[in-house]
Amino acid sequence: MAELILITGGVRSGKSAWALKAIEHHPQKAFIATSVSLDDEMAERIARHQQERGPEWSTIEESTDLVKALQSIPKEATGVVIDCLTVWLGNLMYEYGEDVDVFSHLDRLMEALKAYSGTIVLVTNEIGVGIVPVGAMVRKYRDMAGWISQRIAKEAKQVVLMVAGYPIFVKS
Repeated sequence: MAELILITGGVRSGKSAWALKAIEHHPQKAFIATSVSLDDEMAERIARHQQERGPEWSTIEESTDLVKALQSIPKEATGVVIDCLTVWLGNLMYEYGEDVDVFSHLDRLMEALKAYSGTIVLVTNEIGVGIVPVGAMVRKYRDMAGWISQRIAKEAKQVVLMVAGYPIFVKS
């Protein structure tokens, strides 16, 4: 079974940097990117991040099927970062509609995570700390993001909350 680490926090809190650091000791690493390049700025951002990671990283771009992405990781990669679950959730709702059965996707993902042997760091955003959103779809997104985080945190060996670039170890 994989060793799961969940990293959560606000935007620009240092989540991704901490995720990369968490598996830097692995000689071969894989990065599963859920972002989709919809404009020039995002394309530049993605290219910059790939270049910063370096040649020891395999990059798999997959916006919705994280099970397929995990199954395509090179066998020698023992450290994996999945960045990010809240983007993945948004992609699912965009691709399949707001009534998508997120829990069936999450069930499949949990099985794939358990089947992997190595360390998997999952990055997510802590989005439910503010006010209650006005629209029903946004409230559903917020709620689903929270439930996804809770489900993964329950199985994770470690949960880290990032605040202003510093980790707070919630579970270790």
